Amino acid sequence: MRSFARIFVLFLVNLDRGLGYNFPAEAVQLSEEDVKDNPDLAFGSLNGLNRINQTGCKLWPTDPEWPSQARWDALNTSLGGALIKGVPPASSCYPGAGFDEAKCAAVRRGFSQATFM
Repeated sequence: MRSFARIFVLFLVNLDRGLGYNFPAEAVQLSEEDVKDNPDLAFGSLNGLNRINQTGCKLWPTDPEWPSQARWDALNTSLGGALIKGVPPASSCYPGAGFDEAKCAAVRRGFSQATFM
């Protein structure tokens, strides 16, 4: 009985390798060759850290170090057009081009609901 349990556990541990649960799009991955001419991607290299804003833990679109639209376009091209520009729903509540009082009110009403979005 012990050997059966051991074999069964080994089967479960290796199950995902045999069935391949990944989505088909996940089969395409960037390589070092794909990003060699794009300094915005470091793949764990510490070479680009001197460019990062040292006052915070991450960059924002308003930071001068933020990649230009041309850089984003180059990355999107290298990914086969898979990038999606996300806009947070609550952006309608902040001053700027996206401010919309009616949308902001809807965000405030729905934000605490599990089905909101």
